[in-house]
Amino acid sequence: MRSRPALLIGLCLFSAAAVSWARDRVAGTLGLDDRHLALVHRIWPFLLFGCLAALAGYVYLQAVRRSEQPRPTRLLAGAIAIHLLAVPALPLTSSDLFAYVSYARLMHVGKNPYRSGPADLGDRDPRPALVAPRWRQTPMVYGPLTAWVTAAIAPVESLLGALWGFKLEMLLASLAAVLLAYGFCRSCLPPGRAEAAFVFFAWNPLFAWEISAQAHTDGLVLVALVGFVWAATRGREWLALLGLACAFYAKLVLAPLLCLYLCFVVRRRPSRAIAMAAAVAGLGAALMAPFWQGAGTVRRPLATLFADSTLTARSLTDLVVWLVRPLGEQVQREVYWVALAIGTLLLASFGIRAALRARSLQQVLRDGLVFFLLFDLIAAPWFQSWYMLWLLPLGLAEEDARWQNLIAVYSVLSLVQYGVPLDPVTYLVINALVLRMLYPLLRSAPDPQARQLGDFA
Repeated sequence: MRSRPALLIGLCLFSAAAVSWARDRVAGTLGLDDRHLALVHRIWPFLLFGCLAALAGYVYLQAVRRSEQPRPTRLLAGAIAIHLLAVPALPLTSSDLFAYVSYARLMHVGKNPYRSGPADLGDRDPRPALVAPRWRQTPMVYGPLTAWVTAAIAPVESLLGALWGFKLEMLLASLAAVLLAYGFCRSCLPPGRAEAAFVFFAWNPLFAWEISAQAHTDGLVLVALVGFVWAATRGREWLALLGLACAFYAKLVLAPLLCLYLCFVVRRRPSRAIAMAAAVAGLGAALMAPFWQGAGTVRRPLATLFADSTLTARSLTDLVVWLVRPLGEQVQREVYWVALAIGTLLLASFGIRAALRARSLQQVLRDGLVFFLLFDLIAAPWFQSWYMLWLLPLGLAEEDARWQNLIAVYSVLSLVQYGVPLDPVTYLVINALVLRMLYPLLRSAPDPQARQLGDFA
């Protein structure tokens, strides 16, 4: 374990992939929502997965905390091995992959994925039946960059061909993020810190599972955000903006980080910040133009920035709404809106504070990190484990190793929880533990403006 930690992490994920195949054989279907399957067969795959995830997470945390790391090329080879060994997995902890291939098929048959849901493919197509029931009627909720990446597999006729085609795309995104992180660490961080930061990012088992194994489009976000961090550290503001714009147009919920960076630029170069904002708007118009069919085209993506009282999962809001269920749907909706207002007020107050003190890049990255931690842990009514991957690129540049340790622990717990997914209780226990780690950091962390990442460039 001490001499081949990357291989052991990879083998744990490969074994988890084998569990996904075994579940498919027992269930007789790729679908994850078969309510006719015996309860025992809906439990054992996840218990096995949880054990494998716990072992992978333990080895990963030990590797991150090692005082001496192997040479960089060996670390890079280990990261690539981890992601390649995760690839064979079938959908197990998420059915989003079926939605992606459904949207691609909608494009192929001439339908607009921003106006049509997977169910519009009809009963003769096998894809809609595999999509989670909640999303079968729902048009695409992702940004236009994700739509374009999805369109690449639109011509693929077979279901399995489309699944593996999209998995290949996300594997390439994973490897691109790993290579970008390698370049950033080698060129922008001092020896010793560079190796630990790379292991923190590239060996992360949640990253490998959610992107290389389960093919979430957050892989696009990771590529864009690592590119942003590298370019911003080097003072290449336009390249940094391009990275942030791509992250935003992959998932619109990245908007706060984009706004925070523009606040940082406007303090020094107001005219440049205005030009940057115009460029981001122009890029969005160009990406969305082929899909545009009136204002309703962006209704579902914009809904991710606002609210939907029917969407609660794995959150404090979800628990409160569940507790008042006996009082009726009207009370549930009222409780939802109160909880949402409190969470929004928390994020807005922190966001305003961050914008007012966005005087250094390190401050922007730290405040962006804290903002998304607060979003994940407290404010988000609907949360999924892969959302916390957005923290990894921001933590990559963090000088204080305690922040990287917090993110690493959070990611491991988010992966292990799949073994006993008692929504929302499991997540709330995890969130309480992470908040307990976060509080002293917020109280004792030195001002990030005291040191500039550019000192290491």
